[in-house]
Amino acid sequence: MGKNDILDEQGYFWWRDEKYPGSQFAPEQHVTGWLKIAEDGEIRLELDGVLPTSQHPIEQIIVNSSTRRPPRAIQGITKKTGKKVLLIDATPNGGQFNSSRFSFERYFATMCLVGDTEFTRSGKVPQFSEIEIDLTGFENWLRFGTLDLTRTKRVTKLKSDEVRDVVYNTTVGKLTFAKHTEVVESNGLHRFEAKVRECMTLAFRKKSALSPEQVREEFGAFQDLMTLLTDSHFSLAWPTVQISRSKKRFTFYFRRLTSSASPPKLHEVCTNFVQLKESFGDLYAAWRTKRDEFGPGFYSYLSTRRDMSLYVENRFANLAQGMEFFHRTKYGSEQPGSALQEKVDRILTGVA
Repeated sequence: MGKNDILDEQGYFWWRDEKYPGSQFAPEQHVTGWLKIAEDGEIRLELDGVLPTSQHPIEQIIVNSSTRRPPRAIQGITKKTGKKVLLIDATPNGGQFNSSRFSFERYFATMCLVGDTEFTRSGKVPQFSEIEIDLTGFENWLRFGTLDLTRTKRVTKLKSDEVRDVVYNTTVGKLTFAKHTEVVESNGLHRFEAKVRECMTLAFRKKSALSPEQVREEFGAFQDLMTLLTDSHFSLAWPTVQISRSKKRFTFYFRRLTSSASPPKLHEVCTNFVQLKESFGDLYAAWRTKRDEFGPGFYSYLSTRRDMSLYVENRFANLAQGMEFFHRTKYGSEQPGSALQEKVDRILTGVA
C-alpha cells in the first residue's frame, strides 16, 4: 500500500563532512536527487548520480548493493521549499552502474533533520540541547484552556490568561510544560475572520548534550508514558530539536510505528495533567528509571496497548512473557531454595 509523504522533493545532496566555501550553499561535487520522508518516518533518497568516494563508481555501487558500506551522513537542500536536510545515518541501498548513460545510487536512513536554517559547517553530526514536543491533540488530558469569550451588542471580547511554565527538575532531566497562544489574523483590507488557538508544548533538557539516538529514545519513552496515562495510542507530533550551543532548531524525523487512533476524548482518559501536576516530575523520573531497569517486561506489555491488530493468543503470550521478563529481571539474582536447587540438579543430571 502506498504511504503519504511528509516530504517529497528534489534537491542537491552531498556528504555532510565535505568542506566548501561559506559563500556557497552547496559544494561543487553535489548530486541532484529525490528525497522522500513517509508519514511513518521512512526516509529514502535516490540520487541522479554517484556521490564521490575513493572508489571507482562501479566498485562503489557493487559495495552499496552488498550493504558493506557503513552509514554516513548526507546533507542537502530541497528545490521548491529550500528546506535544509540532514540524513543522519544514510545507508547505501543499491543503485545501478551504466557505461552508456548516467549511473545512480539509492540510500535509506532511519533519522533525518529538516529545517529552514543553515547547518553549522563542522562536518559532524550535531548533538542537541533540547527536545520540544507539541502536545496538540492531548487537550482533554491537559485541561489547560484559558480562552474566555464575552459578547455584547456592541463589542466581542476574547480573553486569554497568562499561564506560567510548569517546570520539573528531575534526576533524569528538566521538563517544561509551556502554553502558547497563536493568533492568525486576516489578510487584506476586509478583516472578517480571525483564528485564536492555544496549545501546549513539552520541552526536555539534560545537563549533557543528546545524541540523535538519545533523542529517539526519550521521545519513545514519553510516547509510551502518554499511552498509559491517556489509555490511547494517539501519536505525538514529530519533535523539534535545538542544536547544542546554538539557537538553530530542526524537526527530527525517524522511523516509528504510526497510529490511526483519534485524540483521547474527555470521558475516556483515566487521569489528567491537573491531577498529576504536583507529582508529574517524580512520576516521569520513576518511569524512565524503571523502563531501563525492567525494559523487556515493560515493552511486552506496551506492545498490547499499541494500535496494532493482534490475535488473542498473541496478546496473551505478550502479557505472560512480559511477566516472565519482569520477574526474571527483579528476582533473577536470588538463589533458589535448597529443595528447588536439588530438583533442578536432578533434572539436569538426567539429561543425556
